[in-house]
Amino acid sequence: KAKTSSGDVTAKTNDTSSYDLHTSSGDIDIAGKANTVTANSSSGNIRLEVADCEKASVHTSSGTVTIKAPVKLNDCEINSSSGNVILLLPENFGATITFSASSGDFSSEIAATTSGKKHVLGDGANIIKVTTSSGDLRIKKI
Repeated sequence: KAKTSSGDVTAKTNDTSSYDLHTSSGDIDIAGKANTVTANSSSGNIRLEVADCEKASVHTSSGTVTIKAPVKLNDCEINSSSGNVILLLPENFGATITFSASSGDFSSEIAATTSGKKHVLGDGANIIKVTTSSGDLRIKKI
């Protein structure tokens, strides 16, 4: 657990860990294995590179959220008031992604079946919810 008013927060580990990181003005970087992740930044970017994540809650008021998940990213909720969300996923990644945006577009380098706000990749196994006021959701292949 870490909290700062003005500064960046970085966490790296090889153990399966739980992260609870908050900053008012700064970036958050998390790398390694993670069972659960909570990351909140009022003004800053959030970057996650997690091998196997069971639950994630990521919120930023003004910043870009970038998540690289080569294996699993289940029960994930991402909120960005003013910023883009970028998901870096393998081509065979299965996810059901619900994307809600006041002003934002969805794009994917991985084949997706789309129905309204729901986008299904592969078998749809991982559940991901993305909400932005003014930002795009981009899915890129790793």
